[in-house]
Amino acid sequence: GSAGPPRPQDMQGNGEFPRSLRALKARLDQVNRTWAADNHEALLGFFVRITPRLLAAERCAIFIVDRATQRIISKAGTDIAEGEIEAPLTGSVVGQVISSGEPVIHNHLADNPGFHHTADATTGFRTRSLVCAPVRSVAGTRITGAVEVLNKLDSGSARISSI
Repeated sequence: GSAGPPRPQDMQGNGEFPRSLRALKARLDQVNRTWAADNHEALLGFFVRITPRLLAAERCAIFIVDRATQRIISKAGTDIAEGEIEAPLTGSVVGQVISSGEPVIHNHLADNPGFHHTADATTGFRTRSLVCAPVRSVAGTRITGAVEVLNKLDSGSARISSI
């Protein structure tokens, strides 16, 4: 006989192929449940809550970029609503990181011009230092956004020295 694609009647029963197919379908269902919108939002919320604690910082924000419109939007963040901050691709640290694909550390931001002053005015927060790192696609071939951690909490120094 010819070895063509499996037919529905071949997928019934207790053979090796039907067992493998059922296992694959169960795994796919699990992956789909894991990445459902509510789980995705919960995961982002958890990341935003835990990252400042792990890095001894005040805040964290996750940004995504829409390449078609060149808009960078806050997806989740400490004490901010989704979409509350829209950063420019040019003239912002998050835009610089998304454009270059390279992480950035900035200290003494109060003394430097930039979009962080606009974001601070919107949120009522004062950014003194930050570290920002790119977020890559699952395949790692393109930058889909960035994670920004603000204001290092350190009794000896408020400077961020490494990523």
